[in-house]
Amino acid sequence: MRSKVLQIVKGFYPDKGGIETYSYEIVKELSKYYDIFVLVTHSRFSGKEKIGKVKIIRIKKLFDFLHAPINLPYFRLINRIKPDVIHLHIPNPLHEIYLLFYILLFGKKFKLIVTYHADIPHYTIFHRIIEFFRRFYLVTLLKFFDVLIATSKEYAYSSKILKLFYKNVEVVHLGIESQPITISPKKLKKKYRIKDEKILLFVGRLFPYKGLEYLIEAVYFVSKKFENFKLFVVGSGEKERELKNLSRKLGVSDKIVFAGAVDEKTRDSFYKLCDIFILPSVNRGEAFGISLLEAMRFGKPLVTTKIPGSGVSFVNKHLVTGLVVEPRNSKALSEAILKLLKNDRLRLKLGKNSKKRFLNYFTKEKMIRSTIQIYKSLLS
Repeated sequence: MRSKVLQIVKGFYPDKGGIETYSYEIVKELSKYYDIFVLVTHSRFSGKEKIGKVKIIRIKKLFDFLHAPINLPYFRLINRIKPDVIHLHIPNPLHEIYLLFYILLFGKKFKLIVTYHADIPHYTIFHRIIEFFRRFYLVTLLKFFDVLIATSKEYAYSSKILKLFYKNVEVVHLGIESQPITISPKKLKKKYRIKDEKILLFVGRLFPYKGLEYLIEAVYFVSKKFENFKLFVVGSGEKERELKNLSRKLGVSDKIVFAGAVDEKTRDSFYKLCDIFILPSVNRGEAFGISLLEAMRFGKPLVTTKIPGSGVSFVNKHLVTGLVVEPRNSKALSEAILKLLKNDRLRLKLGKNSKKRFLNYFTKEKMIRSTIQIYKSLLS
């Protein structure tokens, strides 16, 4: 009889994002060996469905409070499934509390795997307060873990919570498909009338921690010294209107294209088309940077920021796979971009190294192999 595994995630396919991509790829492979149930806590609707052998249960959120969905406990669901393993993906504050209460009320009748993707980003003073109180119940919950997974040593050591369990943390780097769909950027070139311009690219959610205002300011500085380029911003989010207004205010709206959210094929076309990929994040809300891996897969040089304790510093190595600058520094960001725009040889060298590093560390095959080994060791 196959073991039952319940994955508790905020979002799941077709939702976009690093955690969503990670959990989707993991459960597809795990379903070959175990009965997989996925509880989606951030859903816009309630319902059940199946993708292949994976059974998905979506709980509709009642409302949002400080970016966190509020919905009802799922104790009956756990009792009905009777999982052998619960795999919780953190951060998910309310459901961390629910799982702790379940264990205290009913006992721990399952193995507990926790993948600690990130701490809660500090958008406001309220998030700092929540994070302070969250430590008390989360540390209690983590004392029950059988396996605690982090995506990089750097993040595990710098997180105030993970640091308490550092000696027992298993590191599994995030990974993506090593062979993307064969695509051609011809349609993009035609749509956006691209001729011989150098293309800068950002892909991701337009959230505060992404630091896009500094990238737009950097474009202003770059435009003073280099004319033939465009920045494509691929993604949507709460800061979109503000960023568009900033580009108009600085007089660089002709240099920046806000392409919005796109499908995977179009996204990969942008990666193939671009000359430089830029991730200007400002804090550890950027725990790893899946978009960096997507760019590295196409052999693109990277420009990132030096965020202490973030996995980004493991992914992009200065003067090896790209350039690294201080966060919140538009001038330094522009100088790094200019350096790569003006030096074809350096740009190609870093891009080549980028592809090598991707294949060495960040393929989906490596990520899945490590995760399956954890499951087999736990359930043997």
